[in-house]
Amino acid sequence: TVGVPTQPTDPNSITSRLSIIEAFARESAKFQESHSSELKSIQGSHGQHAKALEELKEAQATLPQRMAYLEKVLGDSADKHAKDLKTLRDSHERHSQKLEDAKLMIAHHATFPERLDYLEQVLGASADKHWREIQALKTSSLEHGANHGKLS
Repeated sequence: TVGVPTQPTDPNSITSRLSIIEAFARESAKFQESHSSELKSIQGSHGQHAKALEELKEAQATLPQRMAYLEKVLGDSADKHAKDLKTLRDSHERHSQKLEDAKLMIAHHATFPERLDYLEQVLGASADKHWREIQALKTSSLEHGANHGKLS
């Protein structure tokens, strides 16, 4: 009957071989159909992944760009730190010099008791001198007054 394969009795006959080939072709077509849809799905997925990968590559800096950036940042930072360190050393040197000057000034500076003794000595000598001068003036004035009285 037409459309229904019959089992040939002789496996080497042409009809038998043709039936086998037709069955294989049908199976192959079904297999190709299922794999074709899977392949299309995989190709679509691959296209999406390839597009996402390209976007990532464009967004991400290359290794030489990243190295150049790091070298610039580190170089700028190292230059800034070197400048700050030089400023700090200069400032330290100035403060050290001022400290040495202050130490020398303190070493040559009289203590409070020494200064008080000096003032008492100067003022005492000055007071003694003034007292003697006043006494000399009084004596001179008295003598002058006495001499003046004799003349009149």
